[in-house]
Amino acid sequence: VREKMLDAVSIFLAPPAIEVLEERIAGRGTEDEQRIRDRLLTARREMEVFHRYDYIVINDTVERAALLISSIIDAEKCKVSRGARPPGIGGDF
Repeated sequence: VREKMLDAVSIFLAPPAIEVLEERIAGRGTEDEQRIRDRLLTARREMEVFHRYDYIVINDTVERAALLISSIIDAEKCKVSRGARPPGIGGDF
């Protein structure tokens, strides 16, 4: 994504623990055992590269994760490097 969108902001959404992720996937009852193992393997691989992202949000609850993501978006909009300016200085803030 960064190669095509240089100003993209990346957020890694992570489970509180891999065990929690396994419980969530299995609890849905939509995946067989092999698919659950495959998804957990993929998740572990993705977690190994979390440092490539700008932010990490631990998805302990939907409400908290949504609040944190909203806060990140608000903070990014306020960055001077993204064009934020004080009111009255070349445009609306």
